[in-house]
Amino acid sequence: MARYRKPERVTHVLSGSDEYVELKKRDEEPADKLDPNLGIIKSMPKLEPEEINDILERRSTLKSFKPGLSEVNELDNESTPVVLALGGINTARPDEYLNSSSVFIYHPDRNKWNFYTTMMEPRTYHAAAYFHKRVYVFGGYNPLHCKKGKMQATATTFQLTVHTKQWRKRADMQFARAYHNVTVMDERIFVFGGKDSSGEILAAVEMYEPELDQWTTLASIPEPLMGSAITNSEGLIYVIGGVTTTKEKKPESNLSNKIFCFDPLNNKWYRKPSLASPRAFCAATTQNKKIWIWGGANLSEEGFLSSINSIDILDPKKGTLEHHLNFELPKHCLAVAKTGTHIFIVGGMSSAETSAIAETEMYDRKRNIIQRCALLPIALTGIAVAVIPADIGEFNKVSTSNVTSKPALKIKLEPGLKSASVKYNKQLNIHERNEAAKKVQRQWRKYIEGKSKTKRMQQDDSSEKKMHEERTDRISGRIRTYVSGYRPLPPDQDNLSKDLVPVSIPFWPPDPDTTDSVFQTVRDQYRSPDERMGFKHFYTIPRQMDPNLGMLLFMDEDYQHSKKVLGLRSVESVPYYINRFQATGTIQDNTIPVIVAIGGVDLRDPMNTTYGRSVFQYHPLKDRWEFYGYMPQPRNYHAAVYYRNAIYITGGYDPDIRTWGEMVATKTTFVYKISSKNWSRLEDMRCARSHHCLVVFNDVLYAIGGRDDFGRLVSSVESYSHESNEWSTEKSMPSPRMGMAAVTHGGYIWLLGGLTTMKTEDTDPPVLDDVLCYDPVFKHWVDGRPLRIGRAFGNAAVCDNKIWLCGGAAPSADENNYLVSVPAIDMYDEETMEWKQKTSLNCPRHSAVVVALESCLYISGGINSHELGATNRTELYMVDNDTIQTVRELPIPLSGMAAVTVPPKCVTFRSESLSIMIRHKVTP
Repeated sequence: MARYRKPERVTHVLSGSDEYVELKKRDEEPADKLDPNLGIIKSMPKLEPEEINDILERRSTLKSFKPGLSEVNELDNESTPVVLALGGINTARPDEYLNSSSVFIYHPDRNKWNFYTTMMEPRTYHAAAYFHKRVYVFGGYNPLHCKKGKMQATATTFQLTVHTKQWRKRADMQFARAYHNVTVMDERIFVFGGKDSSGEILAAVEMYEPELDQWTTLASIPEPLMGSAITNSEGLIYVIGGVTTTKEKKPESNLSNKIFCFDPLNNKWYRKPSLASPRAFCAATTQNKKIWIWGGANLSEEGFLSSINSIDILDPKKGTLEHHLNFELPKHCLAVAKTGTHIFIVGGMSSAETSAIAETEMYDRKRNIIQRCALLPIALTGIAVAVIPADIGEFNKVSTSNVTSKPALKIKLEPGLKSASVKYNKQLNIHERNEAAKKVQRQWRKYIEGKSKTKRMQQDDSSEKKMHEERTDRISGRIRTYVSGYRPLPPDQDNLSKDLVPVSIPFWPPDPDTTDSVFQTVRDQYRSPDERMGFKHFYTIPRQMDPNLGMLLFMDEDYQHSKKVLGLRSVESVPYYINRFQATGTIQDNTIPVIVAIGGVDLRDPMNTTYGRSVFQYHPLKDRWEFYGYMPQPRNYHAAVYYRNAIYITGGYDPDIRTWGEMVATKTTFVYKISSKNWSRLEDMRCARSHHCLVVFNDVLYAIGGRDDFGRLVSSVESYSHESNEWSTEKSMPSPRMGMAAVTHGGYIWLLGGLTTMKTEDTDPPVLDDVLCYDPVFKHWVDGRPLRIGRAFGNAAVCDNKIWLCGGAAPSADENNYLVSVPAIDMYDEETMEWKQKTSLNCPRHSAVVVALESCLYISGGINSHELGATNRTELYMVDNDTIQTVRELPIPLSGMAAVTVPPKCVTFRSESLSIMIRHKVTP
């Protein structure tokens, strides 16, 4: 094994004198004044591959670090949190690679350090984080790999499974880095800045998702930084101080006093008030919504790093920085671990000592004092720490202090359970007391679980009895007052229409607080549509964004009860209107284009999934709706297009799949071939979608935006290839949205309005007036002229070579700001580049379908907020003479349908002739 050699002193003898004068070598690089090691480690030896393999092999078989330092074999059932210290380097002996490979464990209750294990490779100036019973180690320098005496930064990610004590290599970062820092937030790990092997300071930011083992690049820090302190507070991540570079031709490093704030929600950076003086290589923690800054280094008069002993408190809301305490010994590159009310400060460098230190200190928040703890087994700097929480159960309420404070502790248990007691003995050591406490805790958990089980059985019996008594009232009663607690008021009247009163739906299961909805905390435009979520939580839609006005929020109780009454069969019945229809022989007419409407949901009977499978055909000259048949699975709020003599249907809600009382979006793609009269299923989309758009452009299908199967808005765009039967990812929208209208016109895909994510400080519904245009050829988004008013859940069509936007929903004028249907029909004037209102519908509606037949627009179905229910009315707007006529109604009031125009088998009429015939048919 190669030994570390100090560089030889180059001397020169003056003539006639024995005095020596030190001279620099010609090829020696100038000293780095901002070196956190204070220039102690001049160079590192270069090892041969055989030497490296020998060191790694001896590391893997190592059983103890040094005599007198015991090894901990497992961390199961720890009564208190413990601190792991991983890697680091001893500046006095940097070539002892075991120091950089070791993992030490500190037990606060014993005030003792033990040897735990060794890492897969030595590391120093790396970063670590604890997440779901695993410790992750990111990047850092590898002392085994050196070039020109300099350690090389790595991009590796190692995972330590705590209970098995096993290491595993995970996906590498996209950038090799050291002197960086990490923080855990929203079940993701964020890595900021650092320094690569070439000496360049990085501004790159990456996000790691442990469940997926996947890295994602985020918006870079406004300026390159290394040695910054990182912490998070109230959904924001703070980057404090560090070493940065100037933007001159010859970049020089200097300390920074800036505080940057990163918002993962919007993937944006903000500038906060600066520190009073530059500061680097410090640490930060968050306590009581305030940020504590520990130690660090500033510049001395000579321009070198000088450790400081200050502990300061930053108030992000007030923007103030106050001095709180001082360390006895100034230090920087320290590692900080937070365990409840205690903060542990481990290792680091001290310019006063001019070496690495082994000090471990504990700050007690309750007593506001700093105490010295047991020293590290060896002085180390560049270490990373992680807190392993105590492995105790949910009902572990008995602490060791309670056990030792009384002569005997007894718990009275139910008959059939053994009693447990613990006798206090001053001679018992901490291990025996912990074991005794665990016995009490196990018996206590059994007792609580038994009582909980009995209570659940009693509740189930009473619930079944109550359900039986109210069965008639709940199932046979059809009309009842809707008491959901919120009902949007119409703009110009105080009383709602009493002609249609919605059915009462019980409030179960309990709806999670929508103020904590993901619409306030997550923006999905930064995740790939084919990835899996790192957490499996479903987020309900805020009531201000619900197109169904709250009438379908709570369905599971009636749904599950009816299935139980029917013997767990599907809740599906033959529609009452089926007897009035005869299934048409073909969905396509010989000479006249027809309208085909598919799926939807009846708000009065949401459990009947037959409506979601129904396919209707409207003949414009016969002015009647006909029942054609069923699609394979029920859908609502899906999307459909006609292309190549086939009807394509993507996504939508599946009524049979519900979470928290809401239907869940799907990623399925169905196609109906008109020639063969068969339904078939194609390749699924890469992302589940509902309330999305589907258009055809240049023989390609594009699925845009919507809401996914976790209840989150997405901005992703997918394109479908007929040749390969695959969906491909396109360039995402600038922001996620759902409920927008879409058309193809003038070489662009136009997206009109919609809903985006909720704002944190604004309760208004986030209804957009944006117009986005996508160029599929060059794959870029451009902004169009905004709409006249913000509008969501409207529908658009191209008629007479112009874009028409019909209906939709806008925020109400009252304090609740719920969605209210609007009757306006707007047209985009390409000459003036403005949106103009042409006329108004007789029935305001949103979530309807709009289909163009030559110079006629058919608007059918949807929801009318003034009547608080779905409508079956169909209106015809004739573009050429600017008139609106009422035509044949839908068989039932439906919302969330999809509709397409199916051309005739053979064209025998000109467009003008068809419009004249339709006008003659509908005009009185």
